[in-house]
Amino acid sequence: MKKSITILTAAAALMLSASSCEMLVTEPIFAPASSVAYNGQTMVLTRVALVDYLWEDAKYCTFAPNPTVNGGGEEATVTFDISASTKESEEITIKAFNNEDPEHSSEQVVSVHKWELTVVDESGVFIEPTIPGSKQFSVTRGSKATVVMYDPVLGTAVENIVIRGIEKKDKPMYGELEWESSRMSALATDYEPAATSASFVLTSSSTTLFVKATLGNVAYEISINPKN
Repeated sequence: MKKSITILTAAAALMLSASSCEMLVTEPIFAPASSVAYNGQTMVLTRVALVDYLWEDAKYCTFAPNPTVNGGGEEATVTFDISASTKESEEITIKAFNNEDPEHSSEQVVSVHKWELTVVDESGVFIEPTIPGSKQFSVTRGSKATVVMYDPVLGTAVENIVIRGIEKKDKPMYGELEWESSRMSALATDYEPAATSASFVLTSSSTTLFVKATLGNVAYEISINPKN
């Protein structure tokens, strides 16, 4: 009797193992690089299972899987653009199917936030716009200031734009804003652009400085007026 129980237990364990193995083979499991993304950014979708993934079209995002590679890996990406939304953020459900067996699917939710630019002084204190809600700021001439990427949903400056959840030697983990600063060299010194911020010392006494940053196809621009 004891021997029969042992055999039944082993058989049950084997069936459970086979069931788990089948799930890994058939379920198109994936993981977005982060649960939070920013308007305009592209994010890697790390694929776990060795199946042919098919991504379901979703509002505010586009997919770019590598057509030559099926199965696990980091070839698939999603690009978010919620510019047309009236909300500060959108919850985007990303869904993948097994292209060879569509009954099997999996999904993940990414919260996509709009972003903007704001200014902090040399003490790290946020400078209020000259007119509430506007994109115009005033900075004391000769002082250091920093334009930062700001998340109005969280109410904080953005430290990182997460592109990849798994770091590789030849593939960066974080994204960067592309900075465009009109007449920066003539109006300011010590200009130091970084991934999500750009610092400078304003030298102009009268001319307005325009600073623009772009993430993917989404851009944001502010103006900075000198004050004595």
